[in-house]
Amino acid sequence: MAIKPCKECGNQVSDKALACPSCGAKQPKKTSIVTWFVLGLICFTVLIGALGALMGGGETQEVEVKAEPKEENKAGMLLFMAQQQIKASAKDPSSVVFQGEQLHQKTKYGAVACGEVNGKNSFGGYTGMRGFVVTEKDGEILLEGSQNNKKFIKIWNEICTK
Repeated sequence: MAIKPCKECGNQVSDKALACPSCGAKQPKKTSIVTWFVLGLICFTVLIGALGALMGGGETQEVEVKAEPKEENKAGMLLFMAQQQIKASAKDPSSVVFQGEQLHQKTKYGAVACGEVNGKNSFGGYTGMRGFVVTEKDGEILLEGSQNNKKFIKIWNEICTK
């Protein structure tokens, strides 16, 4: 226990006392080590941030993104878009499974993506694998056994079975 002078009247006060016994003035509390540590950590973080901004000049770089895919990526983009549309139109999108995907870049239909898809029906059972084809020329997704089955079979046999 240490005795120190009161900040208001100057009389002797214990460091454990909450207020001066002579004048009743509240005594300042000690700042804990944890408080000093947190304060130091905040100051250090601000200092590092300021130095980083000075060193880097605070400039950001702009990156130009082209909307048109490169020639070698067209079939991959077709496949991705077809898979997203097939999932979106499925009864249970989380059950949709793809296999045997193929990418063909330069055909008479432009870029072509094909493969097989399976998903659950309204009763919760899988329907079985069905082929799908999408071409750059018309962008239409052709499914095996659908209304455009003749067109599907033609493109499937020409490109996807090789």
